[in-house]
Amino acid sequence: METLSVSTEESKAVERRLYSEMWGKRNLAVIDELVAPDVIEHNPNVPGQGPGREGFRESIKTIFSVSPDVQVTMEDLIAEGDKVVTRWMVFPSFFEEVIFWAAFISWVGYFAIRAVLAQLRNKTSAKKTEPNRLANLPNVALVIIFVAVWLGYARIGPLPNWLFYPGIALVILGTVISHWAISVLGRFYNQTVTVMSNHRLIDRGPYRLIRHPQYTGMLLGILGFALAHQSWAAILLLFVGGSLLFWVRMYFEERFLLTHLGDEYARYYGKTKRLIPFIL
Repeated sequence: METLSVSTEESKAVERRLYSEMWGKRNLAVIDELVAPDVIEHNPNVPGQGPGREGFRESIKTIFSVSPDVQVTMEDLIAEGDKVVTRWMVFPSFFEEVIFWAAFISWVGYFAIRAVLAQLRNKTSAKKTEPNRLANLPNVALVIIFVAVWLGYARIGPLPNWLFYPGIALVILGTVISHWAISVLGRFYNQTVTVMSNHRLIDRGPYRLIRHPQYTGMLLGILGFALAHQSWAAILLLFVGGSLLFWVRMYFEERFLLTHLGDEYARYYGKTKRLIPFIL
């Protein structure tokens, strides 16, 4: 029986051509040429996939029918002889990818600009500031968000594509809530936990019912980005990581304000919830 010898570079060329023709040009005829009749594939995105080449072809057709504009990018290609491993990322469409990154950059940029402006405005009027124990929390949050984005691109824990637009809607809603909260605080808003000169308790607007409406909005935005990337793994990471980070922030913030605003803040603390009116 004759054994076909394939070089490493030939194996890579076959894989590149399969990706280019099948995903890039939507040419499914290349499957007959490059995919073995008895191929075995386990695709979590297409449950119940049939056996062999025809099952593989039907799985690709299913993906195209659900996401006609799906974009697949080969990130890594590793080969040794006839053994090939690829790492790839996928997004439902180029248009949705543009929307996602435009929303993400705008979201991060908005909070960064508000934080810088608040620091410049309030650096001479701060009376008491919480020690710098919380300084690294924003950096940790960004790392968690970028890991979650990677999980979405890698299709780890995939969710239905229709969640993209509800996710973006949550980002917009969360940003509106945060903007409302920051605007109501006015000159008392700061990135660091600070008591200003002539400081007074704000209990109007969203602060009538919850103590941290800005964080409510930010958590909604984070959840929205996870949904937009259609990954339950990203949702789990952001929910657990975001909850822990904001819990730490709220704990130190409330302890600091109780110390420096006294009974007035204690009464306010007793009649409001942290994040969700009447619940949490």
